[in-house]
Amino acid sequence: LPSLSSSSLFLHLSPLSPLLPLPLSICLRLFALPSDLQHDIVSFSVAVINRSKRLKDNHIGQVQVQLSSLPNRKLRDEWYELRPRNKGSACGSIRLKAQFQHEIILPEAEYSTLKELITQGDLWVIRLLYEIVMVKDRKELCSTMLKIFRTEPSGPVRLVRSLAQHEIKNHAEDTSTLFRASSIATSSLEEFMRSQTVAYLSANLKGFIQEVLNFKGSCEVSPARADRAEEIGANFENLINFVQRLADIILTSAEMVPDPLRYVFHCLQESVMDRWPDNDMVRTRVVSSFFFLRLVGPAVIKPRLFHLVTDQPSENAQRSLTLIAKCIQNLANLVEFGAKEPFMGCVNPFIRSNRQKMIQFIDQLSNVPHCPASTVGTGVGVARELATIHRLCFTHLPAIRKKQDGDKSGDLRKLIAVTEMISTREVTHR
Repeated sequence: LPSLSSSSLFLHLSPLSPLLPLPLSICLRLFALPSDLQHDIVSFSVAVINRSKRLKDNHIGQVQVQLSSLPNRKLRDEWYELRPRNKGSACGSIRLKAQFQHEIILPEAEYSTLKELITQGDLWVIRLLYEIVMVKDRKELCSTMLKIFRTEPSGPVRLVRSLAQHEIKNHAEDTSTLFRASSIATSSLEEFMRSQTVAYLSANLKGFIQEVLNFKGSCEVSPARADRAEEIGANFENLINFVQRLADIILTSAEMVPDPLRYVFHCLQESVMDRWPDNDMVRTRVVSSFFFLRLVGPAVIKPRLFHLVTDQPSENAQRSLTLIAKCIQNLANLVEFGAKEPFMGCVNPFIRSNRQKMIQFIDQLSNVPHCPASTVGTGVGVARELATIHRLCFTHLPAIRKKQDGDKSGDLRKLIAVTEMISTREVTHR
């Protein structure tokens, strides 16, 4: 919750069907920070109300949950009895998922040394944290770092560019696996890319996806999935028509992509050509592995996740979107379908005829050789984000200490000392 100014949180179901049986099962996830709460708030209430436009609201029941019953930062999933206002017997039950996060946030100046450590040089602290934190915390780490770097000119660009260049420099000779696995570089660049392309995806994909959702025919070309074998020919025509239309949309949209992202792609191309000067293929794939594999493809397959549609696609439409994305991804990889999926071989002529267009699009997409001018947001504090980084350091302090033996520079000792110093100061603010 961004703000919680009273001890009661009301959950309205309107209208509540009179045929709906109790016990009632509802899932609610509640997040709150102490800074969002008044000091005298020790609980929250969830009330279930049958609201009608014509009649007076019918209060069904409510449950009160003590904040002290919620372990810090751990999701609690329980059933609670709903009780009416007149304190009668239970009238049903409700399932709540609640998480309460108790976090001390010091003045930003208290984190100055920590901020200097995590933003300096080759960003070794960030890479270290990504390596040792739990998988579920990695997305939070990447998004937090992007927010911290937004306080400096072109900060997010510097962050993702540096992380990506470090991975290229230290990658093995096999370029086919470059940026394929999850890493601090891929996760940060993906987060940055999605934040930059909200308007782009809406302008270029929203209408197209809606047409696929409205289409009553089929794009199924797999004999094992098609309703009738004789329909596969017509289905193939439907698939190719959609794939060609999407290719025409994307391959003419390079100038609509924000320049900061295009500059990062330019840096990626330069870095891989310096590392593998005789491999022309990697120049295209290093960009397509992000733009298509981690943006366009997922947006087509899961449009609701990218806020391109409001309703979940039907099973038939979802299958069509998946096949369309598969074809576009193979084109972006400059690879034809093979023996693994022989029924997709009918798409190979499309890939061959659009291969050169894809290469030209990737080069045009990356044709921003200079970092775009950027301004720093004024008055934007990052104390909360720095507190998050400190929490991650403190939580994984034992793992950091284990790596101290091979630390000749003394940087790890400094990180440990700073983490412990901030933790000591937090105690005085409790």
